Amino acid sequence: GEPNAEDGVAEMPRYASAVVSRPPKPQTHFFLFGRDKDDRSRWTVLRYDPRQQRAERVADMEARQWATFSVVGESVFMVGGEASQQDRYSKRVVEFLVKEARWRERSPLAVRHSSHAAAVVKTAGDGEGRTLLGVFGGENEGGRLSSCEVYDVSRDRWFNLPDMREKRNAPAAACLPGDSRVFVFGGFNGSSFLASVEFCRLEADWEEATATSARTADFWQAAAPMRTARYAPAATPFRGRIIVAGGCRKAKAVEMFTTPDASSPL
Repeated sequence: GEPNAEDGVAEMPRYASAVVSRPPKPQTHFFLFGRDKDDRSRWTVLRYDPRQQRAERVADMEARQWATFSVVGESVFMVGGEASQQDRYSKRVVEFLVKEARWRERSPLAVRHSSHAAAVVKTAGDGEGRTLLGVFGGENEGGRLSSCEVYDVSRDRWFNLPDMREKRNAPAAACLPGDSRVFVFGGFNGSSFLASVEFCRLEADWEEATATSARTADFWQAAAPMRTARYAPAATPFRGRIIVAGGCRKAKAVEMFTTPDASSPL
């Protein structure tokens, strides 16, 4: 008779399964700093989880309008701004430690800045280079500012840079990854909105500019102006270019800026 199927080799399963251990994907969170939506007298730090679509309060913060918030490693630096009527234009610099969800005081600015621009750049040299946080323009009790400062994160120390070519209240600043140039866009000079753009280089020898009192004309260079004059815009690097968007009275206008090089000097 025919052989019994049970006496033969058992049929192989159609599908096999295996457990592969993979490292978990890093979680992405957004941190929001500002006035609490339910209690307008309170200022808080929220951590937003885009996967869960949920925000939770992780810390309180002091009231601070027109400050800048810059990411350096696993910290966020809050610089300047308007704190209160008694300390309207602030020199204070505080660092928010993301992992610990707490604030710590850092060295203050030399000059009070509010409505300024800020950008983070990493210089070449000195081994792995230095991480610098630049602050540009803004305003204080003396009016609109062309003054600039740069903060050496590793030394917790501020240095004055040569003044910009123009006074700029509420400009934007940005730099490309791997590029030591910082570009400052637009702003308000006290009488008109600005379309002009200027830039400086924060290379390995950047301290020489602060030590030798370099002239503005030697340190700052003009770049091609924007098509639209802007006050309080935003600027960010994107695929090798810088996008400048929004601003007072030009909320919908967006431009893409190509940084100057040998083929395109301006």
